[in-house]
Amino acid sequence: MSGTIDELRERAGELLATIGTLRGSIASILSAQAAQLTALYRLEVRRTVTAAAFALAASFFICAAAVLAVLAIVLALWDTHRVLAAALSAAGLALLAFISFLLMRSCTRAPAYPRTLR
Repeated sequence: MSGTIDELRERAGELLATIGTLRGSIASILSAQAAQLTALYRLEVRRTVTAAAFALAASFFICAAAVLAVLAIVLALWDTHRVLAAALSAAGLALLAFISFLLMRSCTRAPAYPRTLR
């Protein structure tokens, strides 16, 4: 009878050691997942700030292009070379606004997340 009690105590000790190992494994998995989620959160914040900066640049260039387009129309009455310069300046700023828009759009697209979160 004492042999079975000692056997049971030994098995209980092994079971407790296994449970402790399992607990450690689960804790390390949860820690890795939390670290990955934190990194993804920081990435999203960085993408949002970048998109806001590009949106601000695009709005500035669009406003500047509109002012220069109006200036080109006003100058059309005086001298064609000034008009060409203002029109080219407006076109250049409009091109910069379009490039800023495309960069903002590429920054706001969802990234390909690692497969471990799916």
